[in-house]
Amino acid sequence: MKKKSCLALAMLLCLLQVVTVFAVVPASAASDVARSYQIAKSTVAPTLDGAVDDVWANYNWSESFVLAKSVAGDFTNENLKAKFKALWVPDAADETKITLYYLVEVAGDVTLHDVDGMKVCLDDGLNWWPGIIRVGSDVTSMDVPSGAGGTYSYAIKTARTTDHTTSKYTVEFSRQVVKSDKIKMDVFIQEGKGWSAYAVYSWNGMVTGGASDAPTGIGLIVETADKVDTSGDVILENDNKVVGSLTTDGEGKVTLPDCEVVGTMVGWKDAAGKVYPVGGTYTVSGTEKVTLTAVSVDFTVLKGASALIEKPSALRFEVSADAADFTALGLTVQETGAVMVETSLLTTAVLEDSQITVAELDAAQIAYNKTVFTEKSDNNIYYVLKENITDVSASYSVSAYVTVQYADGTVKTLVNQYDADDHARSVKAVSEMAYADRVNVRSTSDGKTYAFKASKDYAVGDYTTFSYSPYTKEQLDLLAEYKK
Repeated sequence: MKKKSCLALAMLLCLLQVVTVFAVVPASAASDVARSYQIAKSTVAPTLDGAVDDVWANYNWSESFVLAKSVAGDFTNENLKAKFKALWVPDAADETKITLYYLVEVAGDVTLHDVDGMKVCLDDGLNWWPGIIRVGSDVTSMDVPSGAGGTYSYAIKTARTTDHTTSKYTVEFSRQVVKSDKIKMDVFIQEGKGWSAYAVYSWNGMVTGGASDAPTGIGLIVETADKVDTSGDVILENDNKVVGSLTTDGEGKVTLPDCEVVGTMVGWKDAAGKVYPVGGTYTVSGTEKVTLTAVSVDFTVLKGASALIEKPSALRFEVSADAADFTALGLTVQETGAVMVETSLLTTAVLEDSQITVAELDAAQIAYNKTVFTEKSDNNIYYVLKENITDVSASYSVSAYVTVQYADGTVKTLVNQYDADDHARSVKAVSEMAYADRVNVRSTSDGKTYAFKASKDYAVGDYTTFSYSPYTKEQLDLLAEYKK
């Protein structure tokens, strides 16, 4: 299972008539999978006219963009597709600098809505926004903020059909940067009607491109891109891109490998729609090449946790899980749930494969709590609780699992990829973040109301006089005690 989570603030939960509040650290279901893309060198710079020059044929498309945020309710446009290519050209006058070039393609049915904006974000601290694309009114224009700085260029080319179903828009960007081995980046588009945002689709889950939403995708600056071997009998594709091939043994069989995906890797699907598990066997009949496609679902422990502002305290983790995603692939879900274990008990042997499984914990005789999800939750978000915590410094880790049966009868338990930074928390760590959660004006943001004025005695960071907090002074006193 690959992790899928992103930075966002969840809503406070007040219980009963007493002051029982969960202090919240970031948790959300958008993508934070740290995708990578090899940005290879070119001796020829593309012409920035929005058209696809011959030079682009030598470079690979990225994986398709994913829905990062639904702004207007649950709006999605399943027909909208986006992807990009990138390359770099050395600077003739300064060997320490290079120019990055991006070619972004947006295609699909945009009959009802416009592609409102497109953005390329890099980790140089520049909110690089070369453009607003007004597709719905057949107008294309670019808008760069005055404070962007640096050297950049851009161009747009549109190809529109009468019914819009095969409309395609290509945009080219370039920017000069300091040469390094890698650069953090993301590329995303915003769909809406007029100037109102409906949804954001991005390559690596980015939503705003603001200071608090830094890019996490990796652009690997390389001299020559790796070539994919396609000589085998079975071609492997992931997100419309060939990622490798396999050669059959004497019986026409291959063993199916793992693959980096967005979400949870379920297995490989053949032309008949049958899904086979990772590590399983696939048999090729005949002499023609067979193509298998990686399939995945959104099933993961969300980033962060919440702490109960009460003595004794509690921790609450969230898991995003929808059994319908598995059944749509022809799988039978036998059980979904999560295990929670004290982080200090985890051994090197357990964490060697970056997963925490019940079998590993049992073999190592490590105590854990198991939560089986039995009822469908709102928005397919399930809570995992650790109650009556008196040691606020104790860290707890959570791992989600789902046991499924494949069409060929294979039963397998899929487990999320464990990351201690995302999936382990203590009450103390949560309290530190909650105490520092301030704004300088009374407001509501991300479902939380910053209504309580905190005086200089509760100062944090630059707020030396007063600030506004989602928590009362009594709650701040307890958070301050927990974070010591």
